[in-house]
Amino acid sequence: MATFLKLALAISVLAVFVAVSAPTLINGLFELLGGAMDTTVGAIQPVGQDVLTTRFRGKSALVVGATRGIGRGIAIQLAKAGADVQVVGRSDKGGAAVVELMTKLALSTNQVFRAHSHDLSTVKGCQGLTLELSKQGARFDFLIFTVGVWPDIRNPNTVDGVNKVFAVDVLGRFAVFDGVQPLLSKGARVLNVLASTTQMPGLPTFEAIKSIISGDSPPGLGGFGMLAVASVSADAFLQQAGIRYSGFRFVGTQPGIVATDVIRTSFPGWLADILQVVMGPFAQSEEQSGNVHLNILSSPNLERSPTSYVDHLYNARMTNKLAYDREFGAWLWSFLETVVEKHR
Repeated sequence: MATFLKLALAISVLAVFVAVSAPTLINGLFELLGGAMDTTVGAIQPVGQDVLTTRFRGKSALVVGATRGIGRGIAIQLAKAGADVQVVGRSDKGGAAVVELMTKLALSTNQVFRAHSHDLSTVKGCQGLTLELSKQGARFDFLIFTVGVWPDIRNPNTVDGVNKVFAVDVLGRFAVFDGVQPLLSKGARVLNVLASTTQMPGLPTFEAIKSIISGDSPPGLGGFGMLAVASVSADAFLQQAGIRYSGFRFVGTQPGIVATDVIRTSFPGWLADILQVVMGPFAQSEEQSGNVHLNILSSPNLERSPTSYVDHLYNARMTNKLAYDREFGAWLWSFLETVVEKHR
């Protein structure tokens, strides 16, 4: 009995230590992997709900990838702040559920919520969405990308012949932005949630990445190497977009660790159970992450630069060096335009 009590006490002490220390340790890791501080943009100052409401009330937002996870959290917080919100996902049922929840939590009964169901892993799916929005006559003050996918080792490519990770994380974002940008209001802000500010260790060279993206060589690392390639490519896309569309502001974020049901759709049940327990002490909820992203998206600091990269700790940072390489960015933009035109 005494041994059992000692063991229980030891486990309790360990649990308290993990609960108290884990967030600090994890945030320290993100600090270590993050780029140098962006002194031009500076640290984002978080604000309360009343200020967020003044920033978003009466505005219109399109959240791509909002039927679950971080996107759902952002959509809900936008509804609470008084914005009109349109959400995009694969599932009609998921979209309807988010619209129902936003309607329930909305600041006002006058807010408008809509859901769209499209497969954004294909160019035609992206163009189907943008055509639908154009016919609707939609206008947006905010365009938010949160859609993402894990590598598919067995079937790595889409029907377009593009790696699925790159197709969703980069090509899909480009294709949707290309179609939606005429619908954006002057001064609109575009938010891309992926892995900005993170200095990817062991990132392939410029030429190697070009070869991987174009499909001339495999991504390596069992397919998971494409996550790093997609991350730096998405940041390079934002850089190019900031150069080409001076009337908008672009921001990429590192969301940190967020507890979402995406884990259950990405990993076997037993592994998802373990991950959820491990993540418990330090993971943000979807709603907390949504609040962080609304603070970033609406910050006046973003006016200081065409493109910014901000982590979940509200620090504007430099992202991977290759993202700033104009030769790579120009090549990437041209490649994306070519793929979109090919499948138009």
